[in-house]
Amino acid sequence: MRILAFGIAICLVLSFGAQKTYADCADGLTAKEAKASFNEGEGFEKKGNMEEAFKSYNRARTPVCSAKNPVENEAAARLAPIALKLGKAAEKNGEIKRAFEFYEAGGHFAAADHMMLAIARAAGVNERDKVERAMSHFDGRRSGDFKIERKPALAAAGEYELDTSMYDEVMNLPAANGKKALEAESKALDEDYLGEYQAVLNARPKVPTLDEDVLKEGQASEKAFRRKWKTDRIEESLKLLSEAHSWFVVAPPDARKEAISELGKRRIMRGELITERYHGAPGLLEKAAQYFRAAGDEKRIKEVRTKAKVLGDQAMQKGHFLDAKDYYKLAEDSAGEAKADAGIKEAEERQAAKAAGAGASQIEELKRFYGDPEKAKEMQRSAEEMQKRMLKDSRQRKQFQQEQDDLERELGL
Repeated sequence: MRILAFGIAICLVLSFGAQKTYADCADGLTAKEAKASFNEGEGFEKKGNMEEAFKSYNRARTPVCSAKNPVENEAAARLAPIALKLGKAAEKNGEIKRAFEFYEAGGHFAAADHMMLAIARAAGVNERDKVERAMSHFDGRRSGDFKIERKPALAAAGEYELDTSMYDEVMNLPAANGKKALEAESKALDEDYLGEYQAVLNARPKVPTLDEDVLKEGQASEKAFRRKWKTDRIEESLKLLSEAHSWFVVAPPDARKEAISELGKRRIMRGELITERYHGAPGLLEKAAQYFRAAGDEKRIKEVRTKAKVLGDQAMQKGHFLDAKDYYKLAEDSAGEAKADAGIKEAEERQAAKAAGAGASQIEELKRFYGDPEKAKEMQRSAEEMQKRMLKDSRQRKQFQQEQDDLERELGL
């Protein structure tokens, strides 16, 4: 599938325009245009402007519409030494991609291969596209048409043979990078995290509550957990397993099948661990289902739903309506969810009635207090004494007294 014509491999020569093996008359050069571009290249070369000379010669060597390119061989011959010089300068400066583009266009294919290999080696776990381009590049080198298509360049720059060790290394990179992701995943998730995460989830209220002590306890538990575990280790595990899969699917067929099989086993192992030991919180059981879905294991997904239904029933019996609702949702049991919702609504109504009763009691107490003239006068005297102690300067006291008198008059006191 990845075996492409060399024209695709050299499409990376972005700065100078893609080269095509066969001219497309819709956008290809005419013989006249190729000659004009060659003449421009000569002019730039005489002036010492090698980068512009490179661009012009590179364009001039392009196959033309409906005729043989009259300057193709000569343009390739002029291009080769300029490309080599520019490529070496770019390589020295650490501009690997740019060096590749110079070498590739100029026919220095062995040097271009080294640059492409360096790009693939440096690719990060999220840069699979770079490795895939390298694979297409080296597949193109093995194409039987390669030397025919680039004959003028080979004549100008010298003969070329593919280094098969480079080819093998690039083709093995997807499987190797996938294994790195699996190694990272094995360190990301451990049972200490799962046990503590389950405890945090279980510290949350099981029914709607306005009890500050209960709410604070749950919040303190979560904050302590987040301070210890800076990242969500389950999400990190799922992400790394997904990255491993994305690498394995582009590996050569002989390595792909075995690697994907091992990945599936890892996903199932993670899901079973949570299902068997850490199902005490619906949020965790949902994570187990995510592992099984990623593995494409419908049988185990159904088992999770069945288990969630049982745990939902148990939570309902205990009056843990919030947990029950989440378990029933995972079980896809709409009737169970409705029962849990009814329990939640009833608990909310009880909380609201309790809060309303407490509020009414406080209001009556305040009414009794302010309805007693002696207590009101006592409160006013206390406030005045406090203000007098705070205002030590006589002018401030006088001003305060005036403002107080004005306020009393406004209020009709």
